[in-house]
Amino acid sequence: MPEETTLLLEKGIAKLIPSPLGVPERSVVHSYYERKEKLCEEQLVLLKENRRKEIVEKADEIYEGKKRKLLEGLGQKNKKRKAKTENISNSSQYIENNPDTSENKDIEE
Repeated sequence: MPEETTLLLEKGIAKLIPSPLGVPERSVVHSYYERKEKLCEEQLVLLKENRRKEIVEKADEIYEGKKRKLLEGLGQKNKKRKAKTENISNSSQYIENNPDTSENKDIEE
């Protein structure tokens, strides 16, 4: 018994009484767990069916959302590429327009 229970019994605050139901038979316990397992399986089947129905009902919304995300992602990648290209282009124009920069002198030497 847990320490708390033992202490309560020793102090006379609590007392043990036999269960009016007694210990259930193995067959009763076994049938309980079988029934519980069966109910869990039935619930799982129902949940999966409901989820499928929900996905089918919202298929258009799901498709549009994924399409929008994909296009946004492509748009951001294109913006990054464009920015890099512009940056490189601006750098080369700067070098062409300013041949006297110290960087160019190092390259020529």
